[in-house]
Amino acid sequence: MLDTHTRKHGYTEVSPPYLANERSLFGTANLPKFEDDLFKTTDGYYLIPTAEVPLTNMHQGEILEGEDLPIYYTAYTACFRREAGAAGKETRGMIRVHQFHKVELMKSVRPGQGSEELEKLVKDAEVIVQALELPYRRVHLCTGDMGHQPQQTFDLEGYFPGMDRWLELSSCSQYGDYQARRCNTRTVHSVHELGFGLRAHYGGDPGKLPAGKRNCGDPRSITPLYGRDGRDSASYAVAGRLTNLARRWSFP
Repeated sequence: MLDTHTRKHGYTEVSPPYLANERSLFGTANLPKFEDDLFKTTDGYYLIPTAEVPLTNMHQGEILEGEDLPIYYTAYTACFRREAGAAGKETRGMIRVHQFHKVELMKSVRPGQGSEELEKLVKDAEVIVQALELPYRRVHLCTGDMGHQPQQTFDLEGYFPGMDRWLELSSCSQYGDYQARRCNTRTVHSVHELGFGLRAHYGGDPGKLPAGKRNCGDPRSITPLYGRDGRDSASYAVAGRLTNLARRWSFP
């Protein structure tokens, strides 16, 4: 996945820290509303619930030059969720877990480019889902199904035969200037013009289904393979697809 996004889609790979301070989580709007879903250390730091937090705050308090935009970042990290709001729902198996790994994509773009860049980001996400040969559908969420942060969200939902349900595999969102303002990240387009950039990101959230954050890097992403091909075990299906991917995505 990282090779695909960095070598084919133009993203820069980042290895961010797994701990974040309160200011960073405020910037991404995880605080104060979702504090109960976070793991907090005794000295006041938080384990990141997603790489969205450090990636979004990489330019916290900075004024970016217009010619440097858009900026594409990707990261593969562990993610930590308390799932306090799950109330015991789907806590067995691989749908909701407290720790998982995933790939995150994040873009910082000029004002006015958000919708165009979001469409490109969704297509980048679809490349991974299609390569895994997962049956999926693209859903444009209505306002009532989104969180309070994004302007619009597209979910890629996979079919889970064991549950006979469609669940989120990837979620791609456009945030406008919401997080940019909270992080105080700005951009200069000319001597007399100062504005906030737009951003979109994609990665994964196995706990809830709000805007945001999956790139098929966590346990939920292989769950749709179980029950495929009429087998009780998905080991053959998983191994076969991973072997095909290794051949297809081999680089010199």
